[in-house]
Amino acid sequence: FNDDTLGPAQQPWLDLIEKGALPEVSAQNEDPGHYQTQDEWRWLLERNMAEGRGQHWLAHYHLGVMQLESLDAVGACKLWEKSNALKPNAWALRGLSLLARRDGKRDESLEFLKQAWQTGPRTTALAIELAQKLTRSERYAELQAFCAELSEPARGHERIRIAAALA
Repeated sequence: FNDDTLGPAQQPWLDLIEKGALPEVSAQNEDPGHYQTQDEWRWLLERNMAEGRGQHWLAHYHLGVMQLESLDAVGACKLWEKSNALKPNAWALRGLSLLARRDGKRDESLEFLKQAWQTGPRTTALAIELAQKLTRSERYAELQAFCAELSEPARGHERIRIAAALA
């Protein structure tokens, strides 16, 4: 790719290559950025972290995504737990929710998703996912209270409106 095709979305991964570490961002205010899941990126991130560079929540989170893409759910779980321990973040908590659901642990999955919501950022996508999980769990009183507390833009989303109607 030509250099002129590279922009802010690619910068963290360029930093990993050029500076030896994935830069950290705020867990509560920014999303984790774009994902890389190829073996080459995992190797580079693992190597740099093993050398003590980039030992922060975001690096552990991204490495967890890479592990899950490599079908290593146990490794992903450990990395997301470490990511959340370093800095509570909705991204790792949502990943832990996904893994709990895969293991048939519906209540645990829901609790992780509630924690993700409380931790923030409170995105509409996360609100929809939590509303759907509350609906499937038939927790209608919780669902009603949850929908009522949402911001106007989120409350106006069609999936939230449907969930609120079901509640």
